[in-house]
Amino acid sequence: MGNSPEKVPQDRVLENLVSIFKTLGYPESLFIFNFKLSFSLSGINHELILPLIIQEKDQTYFWVDYKPQTFLSCFERGFLSLARLLTNPLPYFGIITNLTEFILIDFYVYKTYKGKTEIIPHYTEIKTYSPSPAKPFNPEIETKILNLYLKGG
Repeated sequence: MGNSPEKVPQDRVLENLVSIFKTLGYPESLFIFNFKLSFSLSGINHELILPLIIQEKDQTYFWVDYKPQTFLSCFERGFLSLARLLTNPLPYFGIITNLTEFILIDFYVYKTYKGKTEIIPHYTEIKTYSPSPAKPFNPEIETKILNLYLKGG
């Protein structure tokens, strides 16, 4: 996959993501598909759709985003800012994937792991997972980062 790869149909993206998480023991009842995030930032309304969220009761385990690009690292910081500004409590993790490579982001301490599906915690692990205290952040800086992210910068 290059930076201008063939567009993968959304239904195929979801099929692949569901298969990965079901293999890791996650019940499909925890899956929220095409989750819409609507928010206003600097006077501009935005709407983003995350293909998959995994949530149990009041705790969100994962925000999962699909990006067809090969170079996924450029999306990490903006994804973290999005979570920091729009959620409380934070989801445990964010995942950015092109369905070949995966970046797992610990939203609480902003630690990243890169690899294949083996970096994603199994459901038995996530059920007993206790995140570290959230790293403090400056909302003004996060807003600037998110603005850049939303503009594609």
